[in-house]
Amino acid sequence: MANDFSQLFAQIVKQHGSIICDKPMTLNSLLADYSRGEHRKGRHLLIWILETGCINTLTAMHDYETWRKECAEIMNTEFYMDKEKSMSMLGIIYSILLRDTHLQNKANYLLQSNKYEQADRVFDEILRITPDSIFALLGKGNVAVKKQNYDDVIKYFENVIELDSQKTNVVAKDLGAAYWVEGNKAKNEQKYLFATDCLTKAMFYDAENTAKAEPVLEETYCLQAASELDATDYIAAKKSITSAMQYTHDNKTLVRLLIKRAETNELLGAYANAMSDYDKALSIDNANIYIYEKRSLLCIRNKEYDAALHDCNAILGFDSNNVLAIYYKGIILEKQGDIFKAQDLVHEALRLNPEPELRRRMDIRLQAINIKIAEYYESCGDKYLMAKDYNNAYREYSKAIDTIPSNGKLFMKRGDTSRLLNNNENAKKDYEKAFVFLKDLDSATAEVIFQKIIPEADRISRQTWENDNVYRLSTIFPFKCFNCSNYNAETGSCSLMQVKKIFALTQMNARCHKYVKRPGTVFDE
Repeated sequence: MANDFSQLFAQIVKQHGSIICDKPMTLNSLLADYSRGEHRKGRHLLIWILETGCINTLTAMHDYETWRKECAEIMNTEFYMDKEKSMSMLGIIYSILLRDTHLQNKANYLLQSNKYEQADRVFDEILRITPDSIFALLGKGNVAVKKQNYDDVIKYFENVIELDSQKTNVVAKDLGAAYWVEGNKAKNEQKYLFATDCLTKAMFYDAENTAKAEPVLEETYCLQAASELDATDYIAAKKSITSAMQYTHDNKTLVRLLIKRAETNELLGAYANAMSDYDKALSIDNANIYIYEKRSLLCIRNKEYDAALHDCNAILGFDSNNVLAIYYKGIILEKQGDIFKAQDLVHEALRLNPEPELRRRMDIRLQAINIKIAEYYESCGDKYLMAKDYNNAYREYSKAIDTIPSNGKLFMKRGDTSRLLNNNENAKKDYEKAFVFLKDLDSATAEVIFQKIIPEADRISRQTWENDNVYRLSTIFPFKCFNCSNYNAETGSCSLMQVKKIFALTQMNARCHKYVKRPGTVFDE
C-alpha cells in the first residue's frame, strides 16, 4: 500500500504539483492535512482523483462516506465543471458504500445471534476488501472476547487503537482484561518479561486492574530477579528488584527488597549503593538484626572497622548471644591488632555451636589468629634469646608451641634454648618433634638435626638411638617398597638400613628407587 501511495503521489506532483502544494509532500501528509481541517489541499487531491478516475486510490482511502459528501459538495461548486465524470465516480462510491453497509449489517446480525464463527468470516471478508476497516477489526476483537481468545483480543484491539486512538475508551476494558489473563498465564509459564509487560498494560487500559495487578507485578519482578541472579546477570536483577519496589506498599516487603537489592549491589561491587540500601532498610525497621549483620560485614570488607564495631554492638544489644556479631567483632579486633581479645571472641562464638559452614569459617579464622599469636610469642622469645635470658625465652617459645603445636621451627628454637639451659633431655624431645613436623628438609639440615638430637656430650651412641627409634620413625613416615629386599611386611616399611638412609643421608621425603607411594604417605614420586 505504501508503494501505491508513493507512485500515486509522484503522479499528483507531476500533473498537479502547482495546485496541490508548494513543496513535495506524501499522500499520507495530504490526507493528514484534510483530517486537520485543511480542506483546500484535501479537495485538490479529490479533484485530481475525480479527473483521473483513479478508483484504486479511493479504495485505499476507505472513508467513503466522507469522500461522498466531499464529491457532492465539489460538484455544486463552480471550481469543478465536469459533472458527468463526477456523477460516475459518485456512483462508484455509492456502490461501495452499499456493499460495505450490507456486510456490516450481516456481521452485526450474526454477532448478536451468537453465531461467532459466521460473523468472524464476514469480518474477514470486510477486511479483505478494506484491510484497515475499524468496524471489522472491532468485530474480530469482540468475537475473540466471546471465544476467550485473548491473544486475538489484544491483536485486533491494538490495531483499532493504532488506526483511531479515539476508540481507546471503546476497547479499553476488554483489552485490559485480556492483558491481565495473558500476564498471569505468562507468569505461570515463567515468561517473566512478557508477564510484566502484559500486567502493566492491564493497569494502563483498565485502572480497576491496579489493585489486583500490583501484588502480582511485584511477585513477577521478584521471580524474574531470582532467575537473573541464578544466571549471574546482576545488572538485570537489580533493575527487576527496583521495578518490584515500585509496586510495593507494604513496609515489610519493601525492607526485604531493599536488602535483596543491597546484596545485588555487593555482587556488582557497588558498595556505596549497597550501604545506602541497608541504611534505607534500617530507617524503616531499625530493630532488624539481619540488616545490622549484613551492614557490619560490608563495613569490614570496606575496612570501616569503627562503623562495623558499632553495628556489632547494636546487635549484641538486641541479642547478647548472637553468634555472627561475636564472630564479626573478633574479626574487627584482629584487624585492629588486638589478637588476644579476638581469639577469645572467636572461641566464645564457637562455644555457641554455630552451623557447620560458619564453624568451618571460624576454625579457619582462629587458625589465622593463632598464627599471629604464635608469631608474637616467637618474636618475644627471639628477643629474650638475643638478651641471653634463656628461661624467659623458653617460656615464650612454649607459649607459641601451645598456640601452634605442629610448628617444627618453634620446637627447634625451644630445643636450642633447652641446650643452652643444659637440659639435653628436653632438647632431644623437642628436636625429635621438629624432625616430625618439619617437611622437605635437605640432607644437610637433616644431618644437623641428627647432631642436635644426639649431641657428643650424650653417652648414647647414634647407632643406639637409631635402633631404638626405627619402628617409630617408620610409622610416622609410612611407605612401601615392592620387589625390594629391604621391605619388612610386619612393620609395613623398609628395614633399619633403609630408614637410616632416608632420615640421615637423603632428603626427608626421599625413598629407595623401587619404592611406590602408598595412599596417605607424605612422599612424592
